[in-house]
Amino acid sequence: MQILPAPRITPVERVSGYPALPLENPSHTLESRVLRQLRRLQLHPSRSIKGFTRIPSLAYTNIDHGYDVLDIPTEWNSPQHLQFCGLRPEVAERFYAEWKKVGTGEEDGWLSGTAADECIVDLALQLMRTPRYEVLSRAGDWEGALHELGLAADVASAIMDPRYTRIRELGDPFHWAKDTIETNHDFLLELNRRIRARKTYLASLMDVRDERRLVSEVSRGPEDTAHAKVYFLPLPSHTVGNIFGMFNDTLPGFISSGSELHPTAQHYIHLLKDKSLAAEMASYIATRCRSKEAAIIHVPIPTEIIDQARRDPISWGDWSRLVWFSRNRKVKEFQGGTVPPRLRPYTERPVFEAPVCGFSEERVTGLQSYRDIQALRLDNLGAAYQLVFQGQEARKHWYGAAIRALYPDWVTDVASCMSPTFIERGDISDEEWNVKRIDCWNGWRWNSRPA
Repeated sequence: MQILPAPRITPVERVSGYPALPLENPSHTLESRVLRQLRRLQLHPSRSIKGFTRIPSLAYTNIDHGYDVLDIPTEWNSPQHLQFCGLRPEVAERFYAEWKKVGTGEEDGWLSGTAADECIVDLALQLMRTPRYEVLSRAGDWEGALHELGLAADVASAIMDPRYTRIRELGDPFHWAKDTIETNHDFLLELNRRIRARKTYLASLMDVRDERRLVSEVSRGPEDTAHAKVYFLPLPSHTVGNIFGMFNDTLPGFISSGSELHPTAQHYIHLLKDKSLAAEMASYIATRCRSKEAAIIHVPIPTEIIDQARRDPISWGDWSRLVWFSRNRKVKEFQGGTVPPRLRPYTERPVFEAPVCGFSEERVTGLQSYRDIQALRLDNLGAAYQLVFQGQEARKHWYGAAIRALYPDWVTDVASCMSPTFIERGDISDEEWNVKRIDCWNGWRWNSRPA
């Protein structure tokens, strides 16, 4: 596939991460650079932690951070797998013993194949929530609840970081424990794919004879995943949407929290209107998770879509009722997960604008009335607002419209596009930025590039 030059862009905004080092000496030959990078991608047993493998930062980011390393579990579905995700060693061993009773087979070696559908992380999440946890959570004892869930002390401390109190209060202890564990696990899944893809790419730069020699020197990996090369796009001045997530140079790691107004939706995009709030949420992810890098994506939204969202605004009373029916567990059980007919049209809208609920499901369940529900407040004490695209068709429409608004002569297969790909970079040089590409397998087809 032809590699297109990146278009001119505005300076990824990294919320946290490592500083980039200067690029390698351009006088080095291509072969020497490829050989050096392949050697750095070798996986070595950790000298300090049994059951873990030490990898360099180059394995999970395009920027070489020198000697920065990360210890990952050597075996999938192992106690170390759970420890990496955030559990204490003794809890991980206990859950591993339960996993062995299930009889799912032997552990998979790192990069020996694609991850199994059945995963020890899924079992751990089922076993974590004990009756004692429920008591501690209802009593508001966050420290006790996180300890009962089995989280390691450093992970629990990160969740309780006072800098993110207003974000933490959007969920209960189990919500943030589950979110942290799943994010760390997703990082491993993505790393599995990324290491293999990068080795394949580097080897492809060599001639056939060298490629055979180089591939034989690197660790075995899963089947190659077909992917295209996608570049960062410039943003117009009317950008209004923000999403946040882990930054590992591969966009599918970004998350989009669901709308409280449509609890049964399977496909949605949830965009925060306030950039500082998105940055705070991204930083909270980086604080709790192992790779320690996160970013915000600033998403351009066509004017006609914004007008559609504002044409028939949701009243504060209806918004409060919708949150009440979707977040109050007692009400949901009584209603069977449905909302009253009067409110149903809101859940069927393709796009709408509404406040962000400032209460967790646990807290909403404990309220006496929907009138007690409040929106999340920003630093200026104003309500935080969100734009929500509901349903698969709405996602496709927004995605295609955003692309066409920027580059009418770029053609994309919008039917397979499920993640936005607009990133605004931070204060780094053009030379450093040129190596920050995104490997994306969303089915893009390039017909031409903008002038």
